[in-house]
Amino acid sequence: MSDDANKLIRRVAKGGILVTGLLVWAVVVGILPVMWRTDQLSNPVQVSALTAAALQLQSGQLIQLPGVTELAHESEVLTKAVEPGAEIQSDGEVWGLLRVRQAWCFGFGPSS
Repeated sequence: MSDDANKLIRRVAKGGILVTGLLVWAVVVGILPVMWRTDQLSNPVQVSALTAAALQLQSGQLIQLPGVTELAHESEVLTKAVEPGAEIQSDGEVWGLLRVRQAWCFGFGPSS
């Protein structure tokens, strides 16, 4: 590689390190806030099993999901969603929680 190419590569690498350092510094001092949000279920009940038709609670009660005729009972996502428990609303809706890694930054996301 030529000397010019090596110099260019070194400048780009130094610039990348500088930008990364500035972003980390901005987060640490609070100029760019890092947002964490954790939701919680108010009254979760433990789910002991998933069947093709319903959620089976530890009490033995079967809860069918409104509008769902067949559950993907072997689904890893559904299993993770009800792992910490599920919340059954008065209208029959069933809520679970999933950990989501949000990749949007600087205000650019689905709501902007």
